[in-house]
Amino acid sequence: AHEMETLSEAFDRVKNGDAEVVMIEGSAGTGKSSLVNKFAKRVTDQGGYFIKGKYNCLQKDEPYSAIVQAFNSFFGMLQREDQSKIDRIRTLLQDTVGADKKLLTEMMPNLRFLLDDQTDLQEIGFIDIHGQIDMREIGMIETKYRFNSTFSKLVDTLGELDQPNLFFLDDLQWADSASLGLLSSIIFGKVRNLLLVFAYRNDEGIMPSREAMRMFEKIQGSERVNVRNIEVRSLTSEDTVNLVADSLENGTTRPDEVYGLAEVVYQKTHGNPLLVGQFMRSLADQNLLYFCNDTFRWKWEMEKINEKKVFHSVAELYIDKIMQLPDDIRHTLDMASLIGNHFDLPTLELITDKPGLYDTLMSLTTEGILTAASNGKMEFCFSHDSIHQAAYSLLCSRDNEFSMHLEVGRLLKSKLNDSKLEEMTFVVVNHFNSGLDMIQDENERADVALLNMKAAIKARRSSAFEKALSYAKSGIKILTENYWKENYRLSLELFTLAAQMAHSNGYDDKAETYIQEVLNNARSFLDKVEVFGLKINLLVGQDRRNEAIEYGLWVLEQCGESIPVKPSKIYIAYNFLKTRMLFRKKQGEAILYTVHMSNPLIVAKMKIMGSLLAPSFSVNTSVTRILVLKQVQLTLEYGFSKYSTFGIAMYGQILLQEYGDAKEATRYGELALKLYERSQAKELLSATYILVYAFIFSSTKHLKSECVPQLQKAAKFGQVYDENRCGYVADVLSISFMFAGGCKLRNVDEATERCNENARRYKQQSIVHILKPMRQCIQNLKSDKTSKDPKILEGEIIAAGETQELFEINRFSAMQYYGISSILAYLFHDYSLATEMFNKGKAFGSMCMYGKNHMRWIETLILLANARQTRNNKNLIKEAKVSLKHLEEASKNGPENFESKVHLVLAELAFCEGSSSNATEHYDQAIFLAEKSENLMEEALACERALIYCVETVDMVYAPRYYRRACQVYREWGGVAKVQHLVALYGNQMSMHNKGSRKKRRETW
Repeated sequence: AHEMETLSEAFDRVKNGDAEVVMIEGSAGTGKSSLVNKFAKRVTDQGGYFIKGKYNCLQKDEPYSAIVQAFNSFFGMLQREDQSKIDRIRTLLQDTVGADKKLLTEMMPNLRFLLDDQTDLQEIGFIDIHGQIDMREIGMIETKYRFNSTFSKLVDTLGELDQPNLFFLDDLQWADSASLGLLSSIIFGKVRNLLLVFAYRNDEGIMPSREAMRMFEKIQGSERVNVRNIEVRSLTSEDTVNLVADSLENGTTRPDEVYGLAEVVYQKTHGNPLLVGQFMRSLADQNLLYFCNDTFRWKWEMEKINEKKVFHSVAELYIDKIMQLPDDIRHTLDMASLIGNHFDLPTLELITDKPGLYDTLMSLTTEGILTAASNGKMEFCFSHDSIHQAAYSLLCSRDNEFSMHLEVGRLLKSKLNDSKLEEMTFVVVNHFNSGLDMIQDENERADVALLNMKAAIKARRSSAFEKALSYAKSGIKILTENYWKENYRLSLELFTLAAQMAHSNGYDDKAETYIQEVLNNARSFLDKVEVFGLKINLLVGQDRRNEAIEYGLWVLEQCGESIPVKPSKIYIAYNFLKTRMLFRKKQGEAILYTVHMSNPLIVAKMKIMGSLLAPSFSVNTSVTRILVLKQVQLTLEYGFSKYSTFGIAMYGQILLQEYGDAKEATRYGELALKLYERSQAKELLSATYILVYAFIFSSTKHLKSECVPQLQKAAKFGQVYDENRCGYVADVLSISFMFAGGCKLRNVDEATERCNENARRYKQQSIVHILKPMRQCIQNLKSDKTSKDPKILEGEIIAAGETQELFEINRFSAMQYYGISSILAYLFHDYSLATEMFNKGKAFGSMCMYGKNHMRWIETLILLANARQTRNNKNLIKEAKVSLKHLEEASKNGPENFESKVHLVLAELAFCEGSSSNATEHYDQAIFLAEKSENLMEEALACERALIYCVETVDMVYAPRYYRRACQVYREWGGVAKVQHLVALYGNQMSMHNKGSRKKRRETW
């Protein structure tokens, strides 16, 4: 009753439009599934849908098995709904899922009728190094983000039906990692009107995986998700007595006799509800418990019942029951257990070579061993996973389970047509892999290796990267002894795929082994290009960027493109002029219509150059410039390649950074986006968006509303889409821009911690290192510990022993450390420290992690603050005025980002020069414009600087107003330490003058 009440309360909240999670744990047979199935009737009676799936210990290698099973069955059931409802759901799904529908229909065929799916999957345009579309490999770079995002949208869409639904996943202890990732996406998405119920076993030795436990902990610890927990226990002795008494109530006149029987039942079954029911049924089957028609009473053979053995598990009882079945029925059940917990009649008849098994299966449903599907199809499942395990264990005890699996794999492969074989790829391959060591025929070994490669590609297409790596390894294992000689192309593709998947899973040592295998055995330079690029990415991920550049330049030299490690200024100027001359011939956007690059060697050069852009940008910008110019030159001379997008975007960035031509830079940025749209090579989206939105459009478009969302998109795509791990760089940049754009620190903190968690998981140590200053900065600003010095980057994230030199490993980490240090020092009025940190940072470049002009603004404010402290030092003011001209030019190109900054600098300059009226006007204008652009940090800072101006010029009429506004906005931003800082400096003084400040209000705001 308590358990049912918990479910009912959760469902009532779901009916109000919420989403809720209920976790049910208990031993096998305690009634977890029965509880939910019973409750589901309430859901369906109220017009809701019951979507149910079940994981299986023998199908753990099949990604998303229970989720796909649940929703495929659900969409099959929808076909029986009235047409108006079908039309509404179809419209919602078409609008939401869009071009990615094939991702779903490929795994859930029953969804096709809703999405009118007659098209091929709109995949990433994978252009191989020979310049052709590789149709067999198309879609091989499908990503976790794309699949999880599309599936989450599907679930979210069902919430738009404004009816409460129940989604139940049973036996979550067997769930694969891909399923757990997808469930997290659903739970933490925008799902509505959905009760998610997860049941799992907590038996000794059968517990959820560590990854599942981490997901449970994440759900339990989240404030965004309402979670309820139910533990289903075995029956007590008293419960068992009541259950038996209720079962035998009709005709029973002696309760003491029922009590005696119930005690024996409890002893034999330990109160397990499923065992109790099945034990009682077995007693009836053996006539040890029967209803006497003469006396109208139940009778039982107590002495014989006492002799029955004690059952320690549900499986033990079913083993006894199955052993009593006729041989032919038992054989059918054996073969069904090999297929899995869920199977269909045609497949079973195929592998048994026995048509007409329907009656046999229906007799097993009568016995309670199987359950027939209610959707009218010839589908069955074992009534309980313990029954399935019992049947499978009996099969394994009699026969060689590996040989049986192998035989089933052979039968399926030989008898299934191509479309059915594709649909059952994982099932077939798993059977073969169970008997892998028994395959001796060389042709069959090659066939099975190819099947494993197809399974790996399919697993990768659905973002199950661990499974993809597992299948690739099995394919390598089954290859014949002289595989490089006898199966060269298959060997090349398997080892390359294994290297990519090992890297995607963070197993860089394994990836290195596979890479070396390819390099040692590949027959041509072109066959090595994929692993050349992967090797560069490995070095970058290990923060060995200089080694990555040297290695990449060596690779380019092997294909006839020599680039010096330290290009001279003359060499750079020559290539820039050469590029401009080539552009004049092509007339700008005419490049959009050039032919595809067809020379495979040139395509290989473009790919390697592209993989070197990110590492060179952080440690050797001279090489970056040459790589960019070379890519553009090759594009203009040989035609369009998907890698051309990099060169065009970076060329625009050079025009902006080196020549200050924002208009031309924006034009080339837009051209790069159009080139990307032409290529549709989504593995390059993150790198393209970084170049365009972080380094070009950040100067001309609104930072927070236009650049940050696109960089976040690039981060989600790139962390699993691209090979260069640009997704992490995009994430870091989006976080930096969120901070610079004045987003709430809570949101910046969440984004930072998410990125840090992903980087740690995939062993991206350089990203973890780069994030440390921002993480410590946020902790300092949010902290209410007055004993801590908030302007020093030291605390839980950056330990006292971590010196500044540790952050000088590469340009990015140095820019982060010194850039953030200078901002913190300025915010907390230590202008000499701010100057020191900023000057150290400038040695590593323009600190453009926050946008070049944003840091120029910080530098100008520091100059003017120092100028006031040193009695209006004319040199500092002169330097500030030079920077101001650059900011004013930036404001013309991107007013939303820089207008408020310009006014704050003008106010501070007027303060230095003693122009009272100008200072006041510019402070108010800076506050107004910062508020308009929703930049909380700038708004609060402008209020604070206006406060300082009022205090130092003894204008105490308006000072309290600026003080209150600064405290209010800093608090809204999340800067608790800044509020405390202002209170400590000015709190008492402002309270004394607060009354007078209310006499008059300016109208400027």
